[in-house]
Amino acid sequence: MNATFSKAEALSFGWQTLKSHLIFLVGLMALILALNLLPEVGRWQTLEKAPPLALFWTLAGYLIQMATQMGLIRISLTLVDGGKPGYGELFGDLATFGRYLVVNLLFILIMVAGLLLLVVPGFVWSVKYQFAPFLIVDHKAGIKGSFQESAAITSGVKWEVFLFFLLVLGLNLAGFLAFGIGIFTTLPVTMIAYAFVYRKLLERKRKAEKVPEGTAVLPPLS
Repeated sequence: MNATFSKAEALSFGWQTLKSHLIFLVGLMALILALNLLPEVGRWQTLEKAPPLALFWTLAGYLIQMATQMGLIRISLTLVDGGKPGYGELFGDLATFGRYLVVNLLFILIMVAGLLLLVVPGFVWSVKYQFAPFLIVDHKAGIKGSFQESAAITSGVKWEVFLFFLLVLGLNLAGFLAFGIGIFTTLPVTMIAYAFVYRKLLERKRKAEKVPEGTAVLPPLS
């Protein structure tokens, strides 16, 4: 099957959505930055005087980072679906947070294992399973089901998805190098674009399986 998404269309959608929700999204980026900086400040203040407390701040920082990533995915999906998200969605549904953490840790382990196996499998597996976190947020999928469905929706289009990942990486790197300020633009644009691609891939799978219009393609929940 051929790819059914356009990289240019995805980024254009992200850019137009940013312009339409500029104040909200810039405010969201500022909020996420502040939340992620808070534990860093605590860690540096306690690193020498109280190492155990510094360890606590490190763990807290990781959990906050994961929670805000989860919220950013949720908000991006809402925007792609034509909704109007609020700041409350950043921590709006933490019922699947534990599952989200496990999936992200497993994803990292899979990539590391793949890179140790002559590098190529690492790239293949990173593309194959990169939408597992989206499926946790979007469909409350189980750990196994999220990986299975991510593999299914990227089947046959891994190269296109990988090129899109490189494009997104380059844009965010450029945003970071622009005195760090550019990331306030590139990050929301690319996250929304990624959510756009995710929706296109789900739609592609729905059409391939000839699922009736309006029926969601749900992953196994186990």
